[in-house]
Amino acid sequence: MSSGWYGRQGDPSASQVYALLEPGTRRPRYIGVAQSATARLTLHWQQRSRRTAPVAIWLRSLPVPPEVWVIQVVEREFGRRAERYWIKLLQEVLGDMLNVTHTPAASDVYRAAVTSERREQVRSQMRELHQNGDILHARGETVGKLTDDQVRAIRADSRCQRTIATEYGVTQPTICLIKRRSTWRHIDTPI
Repeated sequence: MSSGWYGRQGDPSASQVYALLEPGTRRPRYIGVAQSATARLTLHWQQRSRRTAPVAIWLRSLPVPPEVWVIQVVEREFGRRAERYWIKLLQEVLGDMLNVTHTPAASDVYRAAVTSERREQVRSQMRELHQNGDILHARGETVGKLTDDQVRAIRADSRCQRTIATEYGVTQPTICLIKRRSTWRHIDTPI
């Protein structure tokens, strides 16, 4: 397991906010929260064939389990808020996370608990990862599977999502997330 940035790892009264990293690129693809990030990764990996969530579909495409990166350790009561906060922050930085959440943005209470200095530290580390080539897709840049123009075309396409997915070499849930604007949010102009 990758080291966390700070916190009381292994404390039963704490929760770990973690990222699952793309093998090879180490690009964060999914954010979660659990008492033990490594135990949760094991569960994700074991259940990948039975689940239909985008993270399970992504895991099925991998030959080996992804690396897990503990981002933050928080009091258990703040676990879900912290998870939502990091999903939102990394979605803003990367633009294409696999999390599907219908929860509101991170609360003001949690925002106050995470200092602006800490947020800037994360942004700085994410920029550094991108500059080193460890992150393949950052907002406004395309070096992933799809281009900005392809995303615009997908959103305008009225055909069946499976047909579109086959054409672009991605999965149907990826097309669904693009059309719902859960991913690639930075693209909003028509073709």
